[in-house]
Amino acid sequence: MKKRPSNLPVIVLSGASGFIGSEVLNSLKEEYYFYALARRSQKAAGIPVHPNILWIRVDIANEPEIDKVFTEIVSNGGADYFIHLAGFYDFENKPNPEYTRTNVVGTRIVLQAAVKLNLKRFVFASSLATIKFFDSERLINEHSISDAEYPYARSKQSGEKLVKEYSKHFPCTTIRLAAIFSDWCEYLPLYWLLTVWLSNRWDRRLLVGQGTAAIPYLHITDLISLFNCVLKRVGELPVYHILNASPRTSASQRTLFKAAHHYSYFHPVEPVYIPKWFAAMGIIFRNLVGKITGNQPFERLWMMKYVDKQLIVDSIETEKLVHWKPTKRLGITRRLLFLIAKMKSNPFEWHYKNKKRLTAAPTESQYLKIYEAMIQLKEEMLQEIIEQLTAKENAALFPNYQKMSEEYRCHCVEYIFKMLETDIRTGERSYIMDYGEHLAEHRFFENFPVEEVVKALQITTRTIVKNLVALPALKEMKQRIIDEIAITLQMVIDEVEDTYARLSYSKEAEK
Repeated sequence: MKKRPSNLPVIVLSGASGFIGSEVLNSLKEEYYFYALARRSQKAAGIPVHPNILWIRVDIANEPEIDKVFTEIVSNGGADYFIHLAGFYDFENKPNPEYTRTNVVGTRIVLQAAVKLNLKRFVFASSLATIKFFDSERLINEHSISDAEYPYARSKQSGEKLVKEYSKHFPCTTIRLAAIFSDWCEYLPLYWLLTVWLSNRWDRRLLVGQGTAAIPYLHITDLISLFNCVLKRVGELPVYHILNASPRTSASQRTLFKAAHHYSYFHPVEPVYIPKWFAAMGIIFRNLVGKITGNQPFERLWMMKYVDKQLIVDSIETEKLVHWKPTKRLGITRRLLFLIAKMKSNPFEWHYKNKKRLTAAPTESQYLKIYEAMIQLKEEMLQEIIEQLTAKENAALFPNYQKMSEEYRCHCVEYIFKMLETDIRTGERSYIMDYGEHLAEHRFFENFPVEEVVKALQITTRTIVKNLVALPALKEMKQRIIDEIAITLQMVIDEVEDTYARLSYSKEAEK
């Protein structure tokens, strides 16, 4: 782990690859140094390399790995703040073990590990959707009880309780988020509504019930501002408290429908209201067709429960406590103009940015499984490689490796193993490619023939692939293992051969 700049306050940020996490990094990277935790690689998340961002690919529910990461952070000077954004959500609204694994167990693991960091404040991202929706305009404030009963809400409620419990170790802030959106939308229900309303579909004018279903929307810029206000005022805040990241107004579907058509067509378009029961029948039919065709619609039957329900928030206490207020020009009804402009001027980017939130890198967990297996089998694989390098029957193949001291030989084999781990963990092959060039230079000047270095790398490749593929947990991931191990090491071999050729040419030229 590289040394951090000593003059910047340090933030540990979980969920760094998500929509909110990436915006936090992009907005605050000049003011803070970040340990960015994510299951995805920095490249896959689209986060540019920056000297104030150290990307750490880790699953927050993997306790041994989190402990190791936090021990390294402590040895590197610790951290001032922790912003915990990592969480699981899907639109099925059904019990899923991932709610418990990530949102509850993962939160407990990072809280427990964070005790050693000597934090000034731990900031936990919860949701206003943990509170029941109402039929009337009942106000929700910072003291409202989280009482919603669906799986995501219950997992976040458990997270809030854990954070409050750990406030005895360090100050904690829970921030309940409204529907967070950007100028590219990036809030899936709104993306789906706008996509339907501004299309040529037969149902583009339909609204269910009276169209009064309403939730609060907050622009991502205002949320980043709120985070920054909390960090700047940590000494003034209570040991534990709850904030509402929300404006004081909620936008109904009817309001959004009319605003969207006004900005798109510059003339009023009246919606057609349909009964809830009729919409439910349509959703059942479309989901049945979707199962057959494999083209599942966004709408789910559970969504009918929220027809004409409202979530209206009072954020006065938040505004006073941290001296923050949502920006009027960033309100959803005014900002729709910018969303629609981007939707029409750059439809490819619009759909890409939104759909990737719905299908967030399904294979990312495979990388972590390979990484975890590498750690699990490390010692026995290293031993197997060394035994092959030092076997009597291989003396003709590896004469120079066998002349090495035992300590140096073990160091060399372990080092390439560590580079492979880094490659898999970060998704960046540049580190191991640089290693290939350095390896070749060292072995060239140690008078190793290139064939001996290549054969050692090939043995390393075969040993690691063989052991990983043999694991029951990885039996379906053979091609991924080949991609990550065999192809990567073949690229290293090519780099070694190229470097040897270059050094040999230079040596001949000197003669």
